Amino acid sequence: MDRSHGVLLPEARPLRDALTRARDPATPGDALLAIAVDPFVVELRTDAANDPYVYMDYPGHHADLPARREAFLGALFSALARHPNAPPDLQELLARDGFGAELIHNPNAAPEVLDGLARAADGPRAGLASHPASPTSTLDVLAFEGVEPESVLRHRHASAAAREAAAFLLGSGVAGEETLRRIARHGRGRAPLTVARHPGTPADALMELVRRTPFPDLLDALIAHPNADAPLLRAVGRTLVARYGRPHSRTLYTEPGTYDPAQRRIRAILAHPACDPAVRALFAGIAPLVELPVPERRRLAADPHTDPALLTVLGLDVDRNVLHALAGNPGAPAGVLAGLAPRGRRSPYESHSFAGPLAANPGCPPEVLRRVYEYDAGRLHCGRLLLANPNTPADLREILASRLR
Repeated sequence: MDRSHGVLLPEARPLRDALTRARDPATPGDALLAIAVDPFVVELRTDAANDPYVYMDYPGHHADLPARREAFLGALFSALARHPNAPPDLQELLARDGFGAELIHNPNAAPEVLDGLARAADGPRAGLASHPASPTSTLDVLAFEGVEPESVLRHRHASAAAREAAAFLLGSGVAGEETLRRIARHGRGRAPLTVARHPGTPADALMELVRRTPFPDLLDALIAHPNADAPLLRAVGRTLVARYGRPHSRTLYTEPGTYDPAQRRIRAILAHPACDPAVRALFAGIAPLVELPVPERRRLAADPHTDPALLTVLGLDVDRNVLHALAGNPGAPAGVLAGLAPRGRRSPYESHSFAGPLAANPGCPPEVLRRVYEYDAGRLHCGRLLLANPNTPADLREILASRLR
């Protein structure tokens, strides 16, 4: 059968009729459940991925229109989820099938269904706290997650503990230690940061925050907290090293996507009154990057007599002047120079690289010089530097000699 002219397929009419019944407010609950478990609908939903297109007489249009079968089935099940006559069994089925957000808009949603949505780790949250049928257990979950605290505070089913947590997160109440611990354990969004900035948060709750959500602003708040102790500082230090301490990645001291150097956090940890030898040992190998000013790091990076271990540490620096000096140092370890070498071809929009000092470095390995050639040999200056470098591979020297003749 030719579908190119909008021919109505046999399966389209039952689907259209099912959607019409699902949108009818007078349809009883047993009829709604029958639509959802109808073998025809179940089979179509199962096979939607194999043949996603179906032509049907879509309600509200004057002609047969092509539509994706899965989109039509989604509209059908969304209508079932929002229907006020949907029985609890149907609501449970739809919640498992991913229509929880639509169930929240159902004024007659069953309390146990709403509670299940709140307890699901990836379940929808928007609107749950304002649903009149949300039970006390649901509001407790939402309150300690920090979800819609205004709605939790106004809800008639909210417990005293939920109201305390919601008022605290709104800045209009005082929270006890147990409430702070529960928010630290379950909080989402800005809730963990609010707990970290509260001077009364106990040390064990602060440790929970390190394990759960160690984002940059939270780390700052934890380091500055008056209850921060040596175990907490060790945990924060291990987090910094684990997340940013990858060899030659130059990310140990810069937050991804920002210009906020993390040296400040390490300095704050080392200067903290609770900092003990075990905390200092975490940063023993990278102390020069924290303690030395940029001019001194730059001088050490350019000196061929600098200890190779220190040069390896300097390869993690974020200051481009330090890295530029390191790229031209003939005494730098091969792995450090390889970490500074460009990859791929030069972009016409790229304003700087370390190709120049690497090309002029007589200690640069041949494989690194080959990468420099592949990246930047189009520039006359870089090509002459490669030609003059004794470590440039012979085949590249021949190509460059013929080009620059």
